Amino acid sequence: MNKIHLFTGPLLIAALLATGSAQATLLSDLIGQSLTVGDKTFDQWTIHDDTFSPANLISSIDVTGIGDGSAGNEYGLSFTLTSPLTVTGIDFADLFFGFRVTASAGLINGVGLGVTGSLTASGTNNGYGAWEYVGTSEASAADQFALDHLVELNAEQVWANGAVNGSLVDSGFFGPRSEIFIGKNLYVFSDTDTEASLSSFEQRFYQTNNVPEPSTLLLMSLGIIGLFHKHLRGNSCKA
Repeated sequence: MNKIHLFTGPLLIAALLATGSAQATLLSDLIGQSLTVGDKTFDQWTIHDDTFSPANLISSIDVTGIGDGSAGNEYGLSFTLTSPLTVTGIDFADLFFGFRVTASAGLINGVGLGVTGSLTASGTNNGYGAWEYVGTSEASAADQFALDHLVELNAEQVWANGAVNGSLVDSGFFGPRSEIFIGKNLYVFSDTDTEASLSSFEQRFYQTNNVPEPSTLLLMSLGIIGLFHKHLRGNSCKA
């Protein structure tokens, strides 16, 4: 029997992502749960404000672990909207959610964000984007407009609109930490005879590896114990 079949619920999510399997999990299923990608654990998933988003939006966002931990392919998450967040005419929609990120090997010292979408318009007043705020404590609904504590580490903005060519990728760095909190706001807007749609975004987490991995610490400890034991045996023989 394949042992992976014995895992259920959050254990299955963690097991598959830790082994690098590209298994998508719905954002709605992550609320109150956690997942692991490499040495990164993502938990405390919370929807802070979905007042102006479609009722089924969080059930149509697939979250997938990405990366292998190497430079240029850092561990992170890919978010795909199977039903893109789309508005037409004079309208807008947004979603504000958050989660915590912790690292078991090394310290997180930066984040990267990229977004994809589409614009169709006869005018120019439409757009899509994602705003992200990095802080040291969990976000709240009020932080969507008053973001003082979430911006204490960094903020990224990725966007495009019909009037100005926006930036589709952004990144930021801060002092190394083992734990950070992400507050992420998705936003699309349109005007008369225009349409905007947000279809996916990707998140990477950079780190400095100045903390040995647990396996390395174990080997170091065993080596020290071995040297100490050899030293004691040597002294015993001399006696």
